[in-house]
Amino acid sequence: MDTYCSPTYKNTYFDSPEFFVEALHAVGFFSIPVNVLGGYCILLKTPKEMSSVKWSLFNLQFTSFVLDLTLSFLCTAYIFVPVMAGYGVGIVDIDTAKYAYIIVTVVFITGCAIVVVVENRLFILLINPQIWKYARYPFLGFFYFTAVATFVPVYIGMAPGIEYKKEFVIESLPCLPDAVRALPLYLAVENKWQFLIWTVGESTLFCVTCLALFLQIYRALRKYGEVRSKQTLELQKRLFKAIFLQLAIPFSIISMPMIYYTYTPFFNAILNSIMFITVSSHGFISTIVMLIVQKPYREFILGGFEKFLRRKMPRDLDLARASNLVNSRVMTNQMF
Repeated sequence: MDTYCSPTYKNTYFDSPEFFVEALHAVGFFSIPVNVLGGYCILLKTPKEMSSVKWSLFNLQFTSFVLDLTLSFLCTAYIFVPVMAGYGVGIVDIDTAKYAYIIVTVVFITGCAIVVVVENRLFILLINPQIWKYARYPFLGFFYFTAVATFVPVYIGMAPGIEYKKEFVIESLPCLPDAVRALPLYLAVENKWQFLIWTVGESTLFCVTCLALFLQIYRALRKYGEVRSKQTLELQKRLFKAIFLQLAIPFSIISMPMIYYTYTPFFNAILNSIMFITVSSHGFISTIVMLIVQKPYREFILGGFEKFLRRKMPRDLDLARASNLVNSRVMTNQMF
């Protein structure tokens, strides 16, 4: 039997499920208020010129928030990649197979929300979207269907309960400490490609679709400028740039864990934990980026800080620091 422990691997407290849960909960507690703030800004601070993208942004914000809550609290899993095994440590008491299905499905539904945002931009920019006006609904419905159905073949083959083939996991990972060996370990599949062929395939579908939509948006922007005013075109370009950054930066960050989980040859509990925490903070990262790159939300946040500083600062420092804050706002606005 193949083993996946490096000869130099040593167990520490940072490898333990206890540290993993504490770190994940800490990230989750920071994530909650930031996600709520992002939802508040979208619902109440979105200007009229951004009304066309308001609800698609809120859908992404809400879905990302659910992803953060699911991975940080509800269905947290201490995993043993490259062995497709884990141990449920979330507050929801269900079979480990259901844990796996919920985690994968919520991640894919978040991917659907990203597709919705990009498709919405394309639909707004199309000059005569008569056909797409009706075709877009089955198009988006297809993605939500695949998000829910993709992992079903793997889930059907998974055994019920919270412990399954524990001996296989221990033999594959002889470096596991005794405290972890005593846990109810669960093996999802013996061959990780039984798992990855579905998840990587669905992820590839999302990536290719978003790339194709972005290319169509680029073409639509060129045609849009031929029939709209220069001012309107510039507004659409700025909005597209902000949305692109809002989606691309978090996507780039969470792509690293996906690549790591797919290709890592050795078990490393610390890296497994870091990668899982990174994915669970998608909503947190996405919201921070949105509040920075979307000008109305950025001005609302900076305006709130400015008011707070004016109330708290001594009067002789107030004007100087407030002036510096205003200058920083001007520089930021010039960047975006």
